[in-house]
Amino acid sequence: MRLWVQAAAEAAWRRGQDGAAQGVVWSALHSPALDPPVASAVETEAEARLALRRAWRASPEGRLTLALADLQTAARRLDQEAERLREAAARGLGGGGPDLRSLARPLSDLRKAARAVRRSIVDPARLRV
Repeated sequence: MRLWVQAAAEAAWRRGQDGAAQGVVWSALHSPALDPPVASAVETEAEARLALRRAWRASPEGRLTLALADLQTAARRLDQEAERLREAAARGLGGGGPDLRSLARPLSDLRKAARAVRRSIVDPARLRV
């Protein structure tokens, strides 16, 4: 957390520095260098944002959204594995049918992806929507 706060404070300070002297600046007319933000203010803001994110994740809407995102990720993986298996089977159809030994790995990956989809389907009662 400390490193993130330090990085956020430095980034805010750099943004201020970048905007301080744009275009032609005469030495007597340029604005003074901005002081870096107080670390405690940046830390307080970061902790507040983190608390809001945690509260959202714990809310019914957040749990549902995260569960749906997990399901979509698992479904995309399943689709990719099914496509890989289809392509492997198509390459082996040279008259004698596909070589089942060459399909063992893609079939195994497809089963794993299907199990991941099943695991990511959440019982609505657990979401307390």
